[in-house]
Amino acid sequence: METPSYIQLFYDNLDEVTSTDKWDLLKLLRPIEEKIDASWEDNIKTERKILSFEINAGRISSETEIVDANGAVSLYPDKNSFTKEEIEYLKLRALSSKGLWIKSRYTHVLFESTKNNQYSAGALDLYIQILKALDPYNEKDGAKFSFIIECIIPLLKKNKAKIIELKSLLFNVILIPELASYEKRHIIEILFNSGLYPVNDFRFCMSVLKEWVDCIDGSYFHNEQILTLALKLCKKLAISTNEYYELLAENQDLIIKQHPDDKDFLKCTHYGEKAKYYKLAKNFIKYEEASKIHDDLKSKYVLGGIPLELPPKVAEQINDYLNARAKWILSHSPGTILGYFATGADIFPKNGALDRKGKKMNNFFMQFCSIQVFDINSNHKNLSEKEAKELEEYRSYALYWSVFTLPLFIKTMILATIQGKISYHAAYKYMLDSTWYGQTFPNKKRDIDDETTWLSLLAPGLFDFFNQYEWAVTMHKNYIPSYILCVDSLTLKFEGAIRDYIRLLGGTTTTSKKGDLREQLLEELLQNKTAVESINAEDLVLFKYVFTKSGWNIRNNVAHCFYPYSNYTFDKAALIFLCILRLGRYRMTQRK
Repeated sequence: METPSYIQLFYDNLDEVTSTDKWDLLKLLRPIEEKIDASWEDNIKTERKILSFEINAGRISSETEIVDANGAVSLYPDKNSFTKEEIEYLKLRALSSKGLWIKSRYTHVLFESTKNNQYSAGALDLYIQILKALDPYNEKDGAKFSFIIECIIPLLKKNKAKIIELKSLLFNVILIPELASYEKRHIIEILFNSGLYPVNDFRFCMSVLKEWVDCIDGSYFHNEQILTLALKLCKKLAISTNEYYELLAENQDLIIKQHPDDKDFLKCTHYGEKAKYYKLAKNFIKYEEASKIHDDLKSKYVLGGIPLELPPKVAEQINDYLNARAKWILSHSPGTILGYFATGADIFPKNGALDRKGKKMNNFFMQFCSIQVFDINSNHKNLSEKEAKELEEYRSYALYWSVFTLPLFIKTMILATIQGKISYHAAYKYMLDSTWYGQTFPNKKRDIDDETTWLSLLAPGLFDFFNQYEWAVTMHKNYIPSYILCVDSLTLKFEGAIRDYIRLLGGTTTTSKKGDLREQLLEELLQNKTAVESINAEDLVLFKYVFTKSGWNIRNNVAHCFYPYSNYTFDKAALIFLCILRLGRYRMTQRK
């Protein structure tokens, strides 16, 4: 069948293309002005399908996903759905095309659609020809070296006989003086991650990578990428990492110079990074210098904030709801009031709801961002994706707690105190009669007191908590409560209580670390198999939110005396009291 002139022009245009990028291809191709003959229409459709494929990390991939009326997901274009006629057409085009770039695309698609290694070898040869023809002096060509090598690697794995033959060609690209260092760094990473070459083949790269680092006038992120790769190679080659960590420390100055104001938190965080890298480099003199500056800046930087207020109508509706709820709770006896806060299923959000909230984070956007958090001592940390998700769940929990749970608790406790329904003695009686804190456990394990109850240990902290808030309610502005004693006491007692709770149920709280046996810490206790199986899931979330680094981290801050006077507030004391109520909700019966 004779090829029409307008189709031949289309083919000639394809032969002139020097890119495998889908958008480049569609942009560079001239449209067909003539009406396409019906006998050629299917061929042009096949060409358009071929041009629509993406090439990612050397593999042909579909552009989009389509959902049909039945909800099934299909790909477009789909490399596995070519008809026999389309395959035969592609074979002809792969033979007759003159342009290396379009020829490589036909051959590559043929390989991935037919799985025939004949085409993998053909595509590999074409990509090698393209690589050899690239001009490093040409800026546009310079950006294509790493792309072509990415295309070569998966095909090379199918044609391992050529690995040694092509080794010099691929490694020599790294030594081309005219090629940009960021492009060459990417090529080293591609080759290293391919797993095709022994680690020792990359030893020569160490000196090359160091030459590309410029900590005076260079790019911070480019330097960081180079040095991160260098550290990866060092660990595989068993080479000292000291000088590369030292360069990472010096690289922080590029950011520090751009933020001279001591109130700028970026200056503080990058001095912290600088100190960290000097320590890893074992340069302890410079580590001390950077640490002192960092500690000084921690008290000076200022973080911006966005004030958020509920609309007046929403705030009024929430307040009306809380008043009605508190009135209903107060209509009951003291024991029932405390029992509601100990067992109520509607006080806290469901665990699954928080998990769904964390999954709603915009993962695409987060790929281009990093999240930093600051602890109570102004030390910063970059969060991993998992930690960022946990932070989002914590924020959701914190919002629910501050809008619903805490106001409801405060309203109820204040009104109950004024009415004389809730006091230390009422709480003590409730715990004695209705919780396992009031039980004794004779003939149990030797480390659990068999003569006194857990309530004996909790009582001093509970007494101080009720005293402080009762005085604050009755004396109003004439008394400033101090929750130091009750927060410190009840926090540490909670850890002991949950440890004994696990033991009483037959669980073990001992763990091994570096060959030494020790007791599990609170975060480990909350993940203990016995605790997970026996404690309500929402209660475990509450305990983690209150005591661990997933939330308020009260246990750590109390144990290490990180709280200043102003941090000992009613909301923390109330949270701890609620946790004690929730853990004590269970009663235990001894098996005969």
